Amino acid sequence: MTSIDDLVAAAGGLLHKRALVAHGATDRHLTAAVRGGGVSRPRRGWYSTWPPTDPRHVAVAVGGRLTGASALAQRGAWSWREPGLVVSVPRTASRLRRRRGVRVVWDGPEVSERGGVWSVDVRDALARAVVEAASFEDAVVLADWARASGVVHDDDDARAVLGRHRRDAATLAEWADGGCDSIIESAAGTRLRLAGRRIRRQVVVGPRGERVDMVVDGVVGLETDGRQFHADRFERDRRKDALVAIHGLAPFRASYLAVRDRWEETESAVDALVRTRRRGVRTARGTDPTPRRPRGRRGARSWHFGPRRRPRSRLGVGGNAGASRRLLPTVTASTPVPVPSATPDAVKIDVWSDIACPWCFIGKRKFEAAAAQFDGAVEVEYHSFELAPETPVDFDGDEVDFLSGHKGLQADQVAGMLASVAEIAARVGLDYDFGALRHTNTVKAHELLHHAKSLGRQLEMTERLFAAYFEEGRHVGRVDDLADLAAEIGLDRDDALGALESGRHLAAVRDDQARAQSLGITGVPFFVLDGKYGISGAQAPEAFLQALEQVAAERATATESAR
Repeated sequence: MTSIDDLVAAAGGLLHKRALVAHGATDRHLTAAVRGGGVSRPRRGWYSTWPPTDPRHVAVAVGGRLTGASALAQRGAWSWREPGLVVSVPRTASRLRRRRGVRVVWDGPEVSERGGVWSVDVRDALARAVVEAASFEDAVVLADWARASGVVHDDDDARAVLGRHRRDAATLAEWADGGCDSIIESAAGTRLRLAGRRIRRQVVVGPRGERVDMVVDGVVGLETDGRQFHADRFERDRRKDALVAIHGLAPFRASYLAVRDRWEETESAVDALVRTRRRGVRTARGTDPTPRRPRGRRGARSWHFGPRRRPRSRLGVGGNAGASRRLLPTVTASTPVPVPSATPDAVKIDVWSDIACPWCFIGKRKFEAAAAQFDGAVEVEYHSFELAPETPVDFDGDEVDFLSGHKGLQADQVAGMLASVAEIAARVGLDYDFGALRHTNTVKAHELLHHAKSLGRQLEMTERLFAAYFEEGRHVGRVDDLADLAAEIGLDRDDALGALESGRHLAAVRDDQARAQSLGITGVPFFVLDGKYGISGAQAPEAFLQALEQVAAERATATESAR
């Protein structure tokens, strides 16, 4: 029999007696393992290889599961300090072992039924952590980490999760930014925005897609240098400073300690650079809308928000109008540009998406809702983007298996995420069935979209593929199945099959992917409006509508000026 220690360690460090008995363990084996020090018994029936001081061990010993910031810390959440231990127990629990230094919270069945053996579901932990954060900045840091790590997916999802305990906490979604890579980048950006500065994150400054962490007030290129990524990058960092300067920005670097311990000095330096670069020019500070700011004491459970005014005339599509909306890179002679609309009066919309992306179908519906309200014409063209090009055509497993392996998440966490996505999809009229979904490689589906495009039927084919994949459990990776779907929208099946088998449109797929890379697109859905502005993610219809109206207004202004 495999040793008790190895069995428990292989299970992640915690295993119930029933599972050990199923592997042939007896009471004598278990007693010997505990006495030998290889495992401990934090609670009756449970065996662990974790040290007694491990927060997970403590939570199980108390009789509950980690929640809040202490649960997020085990998953690598960003924090300036070690969080206090908070343990969730069901409201129906009758036997607890109180322990000094541990705070117990009582949760209802909606929380108790989700999560794993040592932690509540990560989204439930996040909802509690942000409202118990010691400061507004700490709450934003956690929200940024959640966006960056995929715990929440877009603004709607973030609002739904962050506002579970306090309604005003939902507005943290307006501050959260999935473009953050570290706690110092998150904290620096938040502090500058609280000071009234205008921030754009992850701005492309180099010919090969090199990015600066943030641009402050349109004139300062700020890099936050953490130890993890910058210890051995002296020459590369100096080259990026040169690219920032060539891009017309004042380069500035702030280290981990400069952000954590010397922020007043760092902020003064940024202020001085902004004044120097804008000398003789009216400052941009305050000209763009800023997410609502906290007011009152910034201690635990006290931060809240005042009302925000967002005049339409000041809403910049490429500025700070939305956390994930940004201006596209400057176009050069070598940069592939989206083809203008064939209808001169129509606003051309180029959409990069993947058939296997649930947010792309949701984003499609939200954009369509905005287009229906827009007082003008739009012309939509879809472009290819593969989220997981290494996926086999016949993946052995379900969506939970795929995401667990692809993102390194626990199965119960993935199941909770998928349930949340399905709920969001239902709000826009989609009926996602992740249980029936057949995960596959999507390159042939993209080839079929280009085939349909050559026949003027790309929009119908896009809709059919999304519905087949997410709602009907159809296979969209095999050429025979794809040819059947092509026939269902009226295309010639044999012609479609021949195009797929010959790879006739593969070069067009690769061209789309190269264009995405040159434009700095790293995730989908991504909408390019009029070849100038980019909107990332499945944003609310109102955001798309505002962007369309701004493009239309700019066109009208340009036409008037040309007269």
